Amino acid sequence: TLWRAHAPARPLPDVDFTRETVAAVFMGTRMTAGFTIEIVGWREEGGNVVVMYKETAPSRDAIAAQVLVSPYHLVALPKRPGTITFEKK
Repeated sequence: TLWRAHAPARPLPDVDFTRETVAAVFMGTRMTAGFTIEIVGWREEGGNVVVMYKETAPSRDAIAAQVLVSPYHLVALPKRPGTITFEKK
């Protein structure tokens, strides 16, 4: 359902939910092009999973299209017990 809401024109990725978990980060709506968000890694910590992500924005002097964007990134991770938390890099 999440994939179809955000990438309806793309084919569904092959995810085995018995062995994998999907993590997603969303930046929300921005007023110009040039914003991105990316999951850059993950680690196990105390029985939990920490997903690391980074956000980028256009520089103040950049010329960017005046268009609404909503950056996001989804990845499949090996399934682990515990909770998933997110850490901005």
